[in-house]
Amino acid sequence: MDDMESNTRTLPPNWRVAKDSDGKEYYFNELTGETSWTYPTAAEPTTAPAFQDNMPGAMVTGAVVEPQQSEYPPVSADFPVGVGAQRGGNGRLLSDTFGEGLPKLLLLVAASFVLMIQACITSGHKPGDAHSLYAIAVAVVSLGLTVGFMLFAKLRSAKFNAFTLQVPGPLGTCTLPQIFGLFMVAWWIPAALVLTCYEPFTTVSNAYIAIWVAVASSALYLSHVYTRVASAFQTFSQGASSPSLGYLAGIFIASVVVFLVSLNYTTKSFWAATYALVISIISCVFSALCYFLIDTKRLGLKGVKFAAAMFFIIWFLSIFFLTFDLDNEYKDVTGTVTGTGFNSSATATVRTRDDFMKSFVYAGNGFVATWAAAYFSFAWAYQEFYGEDINLKSRLARSFSWGTQKDAEATPAAGPGRDSF
Repeated sequence: MDDMESNTRTLPPNWRVAKDSDGKEYYFNELTGETSWTYPTAAEPTTAPAFQDNMPGAMVTGAVVEPQQSEYPPVSADFPVGVGAQRGGNGRLLSDTFGEGLPKLLLLVAASFVLMIQACITSGHKPGDAHSLYAIAVAVVSLGLTVGFMLFAKLRSAKFNAFTLQVPGPLGTCTLPQIFGLFMVAWWIPAALVLTCYEPFTTVSNAYIAIWVAVASSALYLSHVYTRVASAFQTFSQGASSPSLGYLAGIFIASVVVFLVSLNYTTKSFWAATYALVISIISCVFSALCYFLIDTKRLGLKGVKFAAAMFFIIWFLSIFFLTFDLDNEYKDVTGTVTGTGFNSSATATVRTRDDFMKSFVYAGNGFVATWAAAYFSFAWAYQEFYGEDINLKSRLARSFSWGTQKDAEATPAAGPGRDSF
């Protein structure tokens, strides 16, 4: 009925019809900033005061004052996120246009620029390397689109705010910021997996950090402009219905990362890579199975404790086998050694380390994921055997606070299930 009514009736002056992120139609006044879910009614015209005889133009006694149409949408708490919701003043400042989303966009620009510079340097060292060229393409596209997106918002704000696109499926009608956020997340996540799990940025470096900053910035910006994504992030950050499920989810994600990284080393005859591949597959399967059994209440208390203990043992052994540089590839190098004396030269064979699992030994994805899986396993076992959540974040905050021990004891600890991550 609302759609038929809006199509057959003329809206009052300064009123426009739009749709929110869920596709629901609403009305807003460009002049006053008022929003309404129901069809607006025309307001009475305003007349100028009778004593202003010398006012120019229409501002004379009894003249009807026609309001000026604003180029920019109004500020309103009910205005859909991403369509000028954070605009203030005349809307010409980027901070007014994007609000809290601006720092995320600036971080995305900086991260793209850093990756572009490092990828160009790496490509110069390895001409024609496909991974380096892919990194350059990822950075250039991201940098160009982000800068262009911000310039368009500044120079063509009316078109920027009015643009919508009907996307088939559950997304419905999307605004330009929502489309940009969805694209950037879809653009950066595969790039991060390829460039940091395989080649060429597998350990901590400027490019490695820039890639993951870009992923985080894209995801945070998407949650800023898309209500559904923000709700999903909030639900996940608050943990699952029980601490065990939250820890199992962390183990599963870490196991997937270990699996992806280990694939890069299985072709190089590393026994540790084979161990990582097998352990990660087992951990993925059993963590998903335990999640299902616990969520459906089909696993008893003893079974839960046994599973937690097994995961704890597996991943702490994995720390020893994967992150302590036990597996190396060596090669023999034969060369001539020159010196002084009667025998001025001699032939010698030197055994040097040719390769090792850098991503696991140094601070790469494999290293971080292995320790993350170990932490989640330990926290889960601690919770099951001692009956309380470890609450690492709260405990560390109290341990390193400047308050006295008495103040720390007076501060209530977080409830069960919180701070699981």
